Amino acid sequence: MALKINRLESVLSQERWEDYTDDVSFKLTRLDTEAYQIALERVRRLIAREDAGQSLSSILVSDSDVREHDIQCQLLGRYIIRDWKGQIQDETGRQVPYSPENAAALLSGDSDLFTWVLLHAAQLAKEAQEEAKETVEKSSPGSSGKKSGPGQAKSAS
Repeated sequence: MALKINRLESVLSQERWEDYTDDVSFKLTRLDTEAYQIALERVRRLIAREDAGQSLSSILVSDSDVREHDIQCQLLGRYIIRDWKGQIQDETGRQVPYSPENAAALLSGDSDLFTWVLLHAAQLAKEAQEEAKETVEKSSPGSSGKKSGPGQAKSAS
């Protein structure tokens, strides 16, 4: 009997178009994607390292500091929003194409959209985990209870 490795990539790499409004849709991936999670962990380590020298009595802010919200917008724009379609325009009314940078800028300026993306990406993750669980739990053909395998080792005579 051959052993098989369960491949759940189709479930785990789930992307889906979600309608934000009647005119705008976003192609989102799961909030628990490996790339996003690695980037998020890396950001948290970098922030902790930068803040290690600070104390509550003398917190300093420099021109190079970035808000955590803006970092999260960058991560969501790069790893969670994969594309968009519809009427997304800049301040002059020109159509804006999808790019991670444009997605980050859009999220940074719209807290409702930011929250919507987080909630929908989390829902995608939940659905994929449930689907993976169902796939793993599907019953396999029953066993007769007999031992299987090579049995007795052959003697070298």
